[in-house]
Amino acid sequence: MYYQFDGDNSATNFPDYGTFSSDLILHSSNTSVAPLYATTNGARDFGGVGLSHGYNSSLFVAPAQNYSYEIIFSTTSTNVGICEFNSDSSGNGGSWDRSLNVTSSGQLEFYYFSGGFRYLTSPLTYNDGNPHHVVITHQSNNPKMYVDGVEVASGIGNTAQYFALILIGYSKNNGNNFVGTIDEFVYYINRVLTPQEIADRYALLTS
Repeated sequence: MYYQFDGDNSATNFPDYGTFSSDLILHSSNTSVAPLYATTNGARDFGGVGLSHGYNSSLFVAPAQNYSYEIIFSTTSTNVGICEFNSDSSGNGGSWDRSLNVTSSGQLEFYYFSGGFRYLTSPLTYNDGNPHHVVITHQSNNPKMYVDGVEVASGIGNTAQYFALILIGYSKNNGNNFVGTIDEFVYYINRVLTPQEIADRYALLTS
């Protein structure tokens, strides 16, 4: 799945430029803004009010491991949800994990369920209003978080396999909508990006 968030303020559907053919649907329209990087095509401001997040249009089998996702965001807020996997488009599903949040202290936190609640937490804060590129990879019981091309956290354990949607701009894990700007989102099923690929991707974004 690959979403670029282009289109005018009235747009609520965004095509999947990947291979899933699963468009992203916003519960309500939000504001179109300039891309966070010159090499991307568009971005959206999320105001954090009500059902303002987006979700992909069809359930898919989220594997327990061997996947990656990347997202570009900017915020000055704390305790907001950036994205997650959830079994319901409203965010109230009985199954959810792989949540990416900004904590109350401004750090990034990746939540996953592996026999219990587990978290990867960045040592630095990223609610500075600047654009940031985050990549989550999960291979062989070893989830990792990369920020701006560099690995910042890793853990152990696999997630559960279940039918899921990807929510953009919300996380049930912390119960909050996102406040700020989200640019591109890409999900790679059965593919784990290498550290070099991640570094190259960030270098391209900032070139």
